[in-house]
This record gives sequence, structure tokens and C-alpha cells, in this order.
Amino acid sequence: MMMSARERTGEIAVLKTVGFSDTLLFTLVMIEAGVLAITGAVLGLGGAKLLYPAINFNGAGFLPGFTVATSTLIVGALVAIGLMLASGLVPALRAARLPVVQALRHVE
Repeated sequence: MMMSARERTGEIAVLKTVGFSDTLLFTLVMIEAGVLAITGAVLGLGGAKLLYPAINFNGAGFLPGFTVATSTLIVGALVAIGLMLASGLVPALRAARLPVVQALRHVE
């Protein structure tokens, strides 16, 4: 998320110039972090929940009756939300606090 926000410094400056508020930019960056984290969680947890019974996974005989429990899905979703907050908070704050002039001067 930090790299993604840093690469879009010019775009953030243009959005601020057009009139987007700091709160809205903060929200947009956090939504992006949330979409990435939740999409990964849904694909990973959903894939595990559907795939393991379909292939009759038993861990080479060491895990007979292996299933993905609902509690595991809940913990996975909470971890995804925590990762969203951890990865999105700093870039979102930087985007919200970024002065327009400094952002427009930024050359890559």
C-alpha cells in the first residue's frame, strides 16, 4: 500500500487541486487497502473451505477428517481487517496530509 500510494502522489495532488477533501482521500486509500485485504481473505479462506472437502484432504493420513472450521474463517477475516488497518493507515494519513505544491513538485 505504501508503494501504491507513493506512486500515485501526482494523482493525489490533482485530486486535491480539483477539490477532494483530506477526509475523502484518506477514505479512498483505506477503501483500497480494504478491498485488497478482503479480496485476498475471501479467495484464500473461501478456497480452503471449498477445496479441502472437494479433494478429500487428509494431510497424508496425519489429519483425518480435516475441515476448515467457522472459527478459523472468523479469525482469518479478523486478520484480514487487521492487515487492512496496518497496511493502509500510514499511506492514508500521508495522502491526507500531503501539501498540493509538494506533491506536484514530486518527480519520479
